[in-house]
Amino acid sequence: MVIEKLQRKGFHSLTRPEGYFKDYDFTLSYLNQEFKFECKKDVMSSKTGNVAIEIGFKNNPSGIASTKADFYVIEIAQEDWVISVEVLKKMVVDKKYFKEVKGGDNYTSRLLLFKSDVITSVSRRL
Repeated sequence: MVIEKLQRKGFHSLTRPEGYFKDYDFTLSYLNQEFKFECKKDVMSSKTGNVAIEIGFKNNPSGIASTKADFYVIEIAQEDWVISVEVLKKMVVDKKYFKEVKGGDNYTSRLLLFKSDVITSVSRRL
């Protein structure tokens, strides 16, 4: 759905890697540069007002700690927001989150919880 939204906005140089590929979800070529995007959906954000960002899985770096993407597209309360991975990593270092929790399948993921407005204030709506 994100790719279709970008295409409707006039971005047509979009490529998805074939098969299983964990580094990022798609690339967008724009002004002779290639940008990598990773898409995330926080299904609880509309109920909690929070956004969970994964930093680990089974004691290994994952999510924001291991992505090769330049940008995250995060669905927050049924809207897509684009945030620079660099900005998001700085927010982690600066402890802009309010809580670390376990989550995901069998509670094996480490997640940082941010208030939704903290994320959207440094993001762009798609």
